[in-house]
Amino acid sequence: MPVEKSPISLNIFAEAVRGKLLDRLERLDLAGAAALVDPKAAWPIHWLPADKAEVVWRLVAAGLERSRFNFESANRLLEQATVEVTDGAIKEELRKLRRDLQPLLGRPDSAAGTLPFLVELIFNARACWVVGREVDFLGRVYRLHEGLIRFLLESQGFPTDDSPGRREQTRREFWERVEGLGLLEDLQTDPTIQVGGCINRPTMLAVLQSLVKKAPPGLNLGPAERLLPRLTGVLAELSGVRNRTILGHGFEPVKRDEIERLVRDRTGLEVEDWLKDLARELNPDASDPFEATVAVIRRLLGS
Repeated sequence: MPVEKSPISLNIFAEAVRGKLLDRLERLDLAGAAALVDPKAAWPIHWLPADKAEVVWRLVAAGLERSRFNFESANRLLEQATVEVTDGAIKEELRKLRRDLQPLLGRPDSAAGTLPFLVELIFNARACWVVGREVDFLGRVYRLHEGLIRFLLESQGFPTDDSPGRREQTRREFWERVEGLGLLEDLQTDPTIQVGGCINRPTMLAVLQSLVKKAPPGLNLGPAERLLPRLTGVLAELSGVRNRTILGHGFEPVKRDEIERLVRDRTGLEVEDWLKDLARELNPDASDPFEATVAVIRRLLGS
């Protein structure tokens, strides 16, 4: 019997692939896991029945598409997997993954509608960190910093859409809102702020700080008060680190141990726990969709 056809050889091969797959899933390396279960690959996973192999592939692919913010594709893959899986408990877990994905389908049309995207961004940053993609992690943290500031200002009636078609109107309405709330005095003393001009990240943060400081009557500033220390603390510092790298304006190396030390010194938490804590600040019921996806796959694999 040829070696490649030997049941013993195939079992050894299957266990090796299985172990490698579980390791990649543990590290949230969905791209690496996808390469091991892709039905188009030259070496298919012989150690699973055809029906289970297809479901595993769809789940890994759904997680990978979700990590790329391709929510429509992730939803279709989860829908197909839900139809194909036969285990009732696993089917219900897949339905929950799809339910949690629904707020991310389409574009948000209000400040409240952006909240699920911000929570998703946090867990996406966490997945980047776990798998060792520190540069991508910094990019997402920077976007999170800006996104949270926009969310908080939009919640207080500030327009922030600076796209070409809306820029002139947005700037006019933004600065009218600033003046109407009595915040101009603070901002006019800041040399980095161009009153009446560009609505960039430093400007929005300065406006938010002034808003919390002045506390105009009639506004619910609770969320802003709770989140402002995060926005002026670790998130701002990590955004500054990002600006010095290839994602910003320089070529400085990204050092994992320095990021770990910065977060630990400022918060007392490891990076992964700090991100989970931040997500639950925005949504107390928030859970990591990538960990949830991996947990279902592990159940399918019987581990």
